[in-house]
Amino acid sequence: PASLVEANAARDATTCSRSRDGSAYWVPALQIADDPANPVTVEPDEIRVRYVAPRGQRVRPFPAGFTAIAGDKDATELQANAGWRCEYDRPRTPLQATPPQCEADEAIVGVVRFPNCWDGTNLTSATQDHIAFRKGRVCPGTHPRALPEMVQEVFWMGDGAPHAYQLSSGSTAGLHADFMNGWDQRALNRQVRRWLNPRR
Repeated sequence: PASLVEANAARDATTCSRSRDGSAYWVPALQIADDPANPVTVEPDEIRVRYVAPRGQRVRPFPAGFTAIAGDKDATELQANAGWRCEYDRPRTPLQATPPQCEADEAIVGVVRFPNCWDGTNLTSATQDHIAFRKGRVCPGTHPRALPEMVQEVFWMGDGAPHAYQLSSGSTAGLHADFMNGWDQRALNRQVRRWLNPRR
């Protein structure tokens, strides 16, 4: 994370729309595997990342050096917080374990929601036990610090035809995503204060 912040010190090393965000956002590559021996990688069109303050929670900024992985790469069925939809699906349309057949003029969207409760101590962990999902509107006692809830949505343009899809990491049910905090920390603090924790 520190090298991301350093690389973006002049605000010119990021493709994020907010120039002070030098963070790394990652998902495995989506591949068309109609011919399993020769899968074809689909280039992503864009990624949209939303930071949300869940209703009833005041959140703190991601701390400097913070990293997280959400989703289970070994999943074989639909996950509770990761899945697939079409770009123009109605709001609240349930996600699917595999990319649906979308219209030719709309994107296939992979969605991953990150836990927003942090143990307050560890910036990272191999097992991701430094973060947890909230219970209702509150964070569990083991993870008392509420951070922004992050939702990553990755858009891949389809062609409207049925295909067999896979991820570079395996089954599409195993959709997962990484985050590495590369924000200018003062800028992130301001964003959280202004947009996620406004004064009532």
